[in-house]
Amino acid sequence: MHHVTITTTGIFNAIRPSLLPPIEGKETTTFLLGLDFNTGGIIPFYDEEQDDVVVNGPHVELERQRIRAFVKAVCEEMGKPFEECRNAFLFSLPEFIRYGTYNGQPLLEKPRTGEYEAYVMYKSHRGRKLLFQQGRQPKDEVQYVFDNMLRHFIMTLFSDEGTYGYLADVKHIETPLSLGVLQQALEDIWSADEDIFSEGVDAFSVPNHYVMTEPTQVHSEFLLLADALGAYMVQSMDGETESDALKTLSKDVLLQHICESMYKMYMAPSEEAAIDVYDDCERWLNPLIRQCWNSQYTMVRRTLKQVPTYDDGVLGYVKEQKVFPLVAHVIRELSTENLGVELYPKVHQYKQYLDVLVPYADRVEDLYRKRYVGVGDELLSVMDESNPFGQGDSADVDDPFGFTDPFGMNNPDDMPPVDVELCCHVYCALDACQRAIRGERMYHNLIPIVNFLDDLVAHADIPSPDSWQYEYMLKVGRLSKWYRALAYAFTGRSEAESLFKELIQDQEKDPLEYESYSDAFINNLANPSSAFDLDYLQLALLHFYVETDNRVGYESYIETSYPPLFSMRFDWVSQMHILLNENGYEAEDEYTQGNHYWNYTNAAFLLWLKAVWHFHLDHMDQECWEELGTLWDATYKNSNYLRHTQDHYAYLECVKYMVKLAVHFGDIRRAEMYKRNLQTLIDEAYQFGWAGTALGYPWNASDYCIMAQINESLGKLDLAKEQYDKAYALVSFAQDKWRYFEGKHGNIWDLPIAVDPEAAQPTLTEWLTNYTPKFSTIEEYKKALVSWMSFVFH
Repeated sequence: MHHVTITTTGIFNAIRPSLLPPIEGKETTTFLLGLDFNTGGIIPFYDEEQDDVVVNGPHVELERQRIRAFVKAVCEEMGKPFEECRNAFLFSLPEFIRYGTYNGQPLLEKPRTGEYEAYVMYKSHRGRKLLFQQGRQPKDEVQYVFDNMLRHFIMTLFSDEGTYGYLADVKHIETPLSLGVLQQALEDIWSADEDIFSEGVDAFSVPNHYVMTEPTQVHSEFLLLADALGAYMVQSMDGETESDALKTLSKDVLLQHICESMYKMYMAPSEEAAIDVYDDCERWLNPLIRQCWNSQYTMVRRTLKQVPTYDDGVLGYVKEQKVFPLVAHVIRELSTENLGVELYPKVHQYKQYLDVLVPYADRVEDLYRKRYVGVGDELLSVMDESNPFGQGDSADVDDPFGFTDPFGMNNPDDMPPVDVELCCHVYCALDACQRAIRGERMYHNLIPIVNFLDDLVAHADIPSPDSWQYEYMLKVGRLSKWYRALAYAFTGRSEAESLFKELIQDQEKDPLEYESYSDAFINNLANPSSAFDLDYLQLALLHFYVETDNRVGYESYIETSYPPLFSMRFDWVSQMHILLNENGYEAEDEYTQGNHYWNYTNAAFLLWLKAVWHFHLDHMDQECWEELGTLWDATYKNSNYLRHTQDHYAYLECVKYMVKLAVHFGDIRRAEMYKRNLQTLIDEAYQFGWAGTALGYPWNASDYCIMAQINESLGKLDLAKEQYDKAYALVSFAQDKWRYFEGKHGNIWDLPIAVDPEAAQPTLTEWLTNYTPKFSTIEEYKKALVSWMSFVFH
């Protein structure tokens, strides 16, 4: 539930003076801001007599008391009335807004339930001069400016593109100003989309005064706090230019924590506070945001032509804060979706990248809608027909990619035509790598594909290091090396070590930016972001060392390159406590100590378990095992605990090793308990079923392999053999699907498998119906499965 207070500073004092006196020398610095007290979905209190679910809600009322207590504490310490305590009040404001305390001490017995967020809009100097050319500020002119700015503020914040159009749970807005414009704007939004305010929003006018001594009176506590925040911002504005002042303000620690973008749905999170600007730039900035929101990328290119090249007034800030992040987002989205590689150009390269990506996306979008696209003869023939470059009569054909003279530049040499065929080959090769890993981890199928990729990279024509092709092919080369390293590692080839080391050195020496989508290491191996994440690369090398019994390599590398936790080589007890403690590694912030923690992942704990099992089992005794089991049980006792899902397959592997250790130490009770809990977890993951459920295959191959190993450890060999057989049936079907995929697209990677271009697509039902057990022993199944899951069987 949100309780929003709207207030003003600067020129708007002419129609409504602030509860805090203006800052000397900055009397005209103008903000319109909304301070939101967000109680986070708490069910509101309903008072039948008052017919009010918000104003008298217990959490809001408790916060009113806390604000009064805060003011009282400041005045008592200063020994002065509130009117004379402005500086002390503003100095203490960050602590109170963030933590609800004063000088580190709570103000009420009950803690705060909720948090503050702020939405800020600044009125530029240039905009004020255009309105008040005579240098006077009559009240009616100020009111006119306020009405227009407030309407824009409300429409931006509450429409379907803004923050609360997404959250849709604002119930109360209060302001000391006229409600007419506010209510009309809300009604216009509601009439356009009734779902946004399905239960209505109450807008209240609050008195423009503050009384602390009469607790039964309806007060303006939140208005006081909002006015204080406005004064705090005005006081913090500092810089030689208007843009400099806004940049300085956006770096304020308090605002970085509470100030949110009004376009929360689209603007990417930033470390800097999001301060919006009301100025002439709204003519092109708002359309630009809407066009990005609606993926109208051709229109984005056109709108960008309206952005001035100079940085006078607030333009420098607006570009840096809004325009550049939007363009960067568009480039990342287009490059990821259509090239299979996420590109991060420098600002001076933005236009070049857009000039390539936007027309390219328009031309090939339909070809990429299906994830199973290949680069067979049919696709290439379409490409050839649509690409006039190099054809004899191309001069008479409109350039479909817009490179000849995109913005009237008449300088085509700056932007050579994109090689569509090359990009399509790269896209499909990268897509095939991801499919091979996700399709039951068929790492042995990767090597011919990365050979193909490497050949593409080697023969690519790169105009200059400042071109889009340079970043593109550089990242393609790293991705190819990452997938090759995985292929070698999971098929037991020693060359994986040098490849992992090269990738780590490359990323340390020349870091390439790529958004990391998940902290789930095992689940995320196929994702391209893994090739550019130093933690992932280091963890992959360490897991490889353990899997290949390279104790020397493991211990020498982990002490020099991984978190301090693992530098305690033989202090297994301390490591164990840190890894299994939810709040493992403490850090500090500027207000509190010990409030932030580094939580080690399931993949890190799996690494520790594997290293203990393979290298240091002799360092564990019965007492140490009992301590480990107790910690594990306490950490994972809640079946809904986040660590179960944070890296699902890393967790399954952890359970497998915990069972191995339990059996080793004769703790069969725990081993059986871990098995039951894991089976329940896997069953819950497939509670809605999938295609194989009705055929007696409710899990996937990896689940069957892990559970088979657990049963093998427990001596339940018949059950283990049955589960190995089911795993083999499923991976055999996956391989047959891969043959169909390759046959359909001409076996472009030249895989060493027999393919039939005329074959029908295999179905799971037909495959499993006709499947018969293949082998007679567990060892035969494991030998047959090892090329798919060598790490699983080590």
